[in-house]
Amino acid sequence: MKLVTVILVSIALVVINAYDLVLVWETHEPKDGILKITFSDNGHLGVASGDKCAYVFDANGSLLGKKCGSKGMRDVDYSNGTFAFSNYDDYVYLLWENGTYWKEIYVGDERNVAVEMLGNGFVVCESHCTRYDLQGNVIWDRVVTDRYVIDLESSGNYLYLTNFKGTHSYLEVRNLSDGSLVTNIDHENNVIKNLALRGNFLIASSFGVSYVYDISDPQNVSILGALGPAEDFAISPDSSYAVMVNSSKVVIYNTQGEAIYEAPISNALRVDWWNNLIAIGFEDGTVKVYKFLIEDEEPQEEVATTVLHTETNTQSTESQSVSGIPFISIAVIPLTRLKRKLRK
Repeated sequence: MKLVTVILVSIALVVINAYDLVLVWETHEPKDGILKITFSDNGHLGVASGDKCAYVFDANGSLLGKKCGSKGMRDVDYSNGTFAFSNYDDYVYLLWENGTYWKEIYVGDERNVAVEMLGNGFVVCESHCTRYDLQGNVIWDRVVTDRYVIDLESSGNYLYLTNFKGTHSYLEVRNLSDGSLVTNIDHENNVIKNLALRGNFLIASSFGVSYVYDISDPQNVSILGALGPAEDFAISPDSSYAVMVNSSKVVIYNTQGEAIYEAPISNALRVDWWNNLIAIGFEDGTVKVYKFLIEDEEPQEEVATTVLHTETNTQSTESQSVSGIPFISIAVIPLTRLKRKLRK
């Protein structure tokens, strides 16, 4: 019996992840501030501009269609092949995903701010929230307790809306079926504004503290954490990241709330995310679409060794070979690098 020492070597490649935003296309077609942008399921971009017009661009930045009202377009949402645009002129304008104008529906000055497109109609809010079918018939109407609704999102059978009265700001959850109130969260002096919703996550942007909510139980919404001041947020399709814009920068966060990417940017107002594309709308009417890249830098080798002591039997010149030698498993923590400039 002979004791044999075997040294095993395993090599792991440590990959350092780097994040970047690379400009894909931009447009200066809108002539005033971008009040809302949203992607369709196929990457077409609906843009609501203060220049009174609604725009639809394809995934390459070509203008597909444009429809103007008599006042500023305030909001836009998409569902089932249709964009819905709310306008301060008290109408909701419906455009097909290909940019073709379909129709406009009168909603009045109590419902001309936030719009949420549904498969068979839409909800539009200001001091009232009202659900319409696509023929313009009212399904239900609710007074929002003398508050002013800022933004609106839906998920499943529930509506989520931000509103304020005086210095108090609220997140409300309402039933989509009849508009009845489910729960109400008072954020006192911190005025929350725009909403970003994906899966069980809801982010409310604010000039002060921006809140991240868990909405897995709509009747018991809880605050998961807080982020910094923001004009707007968007959540990646796989809920792994969130992008924030404000007047001076763009920041991308991971699910732990850590900033993995940051770059200076001026006067950004709105943001949305589709696949690996991030669209940003600016105060002067410019819209820019960036590709979000997760780049693998040159791998670095890390070597680990272990010593195994085994017993072997030897008979004259014959030997036994051992197959399936176990290698050491190395846990590698990805490293991130913050970039400081948007690539053009």
